[in-house]
Amino acid sequence: VLPLFIRCFLSSSRCFLSSSKYFLSSSRCFLS
Repeated sequence: VLPLFIRCFLSSSRCFLSSSKYFLSSSRCFLS
């Protein structure tokens, strides 16, 4: 159960990182 939880957490964190990266780039473009 634990490895599955870790895998799910890693995938969700990766998705969150990519979305935050996209948000940062879009906000930077909007600000400039």
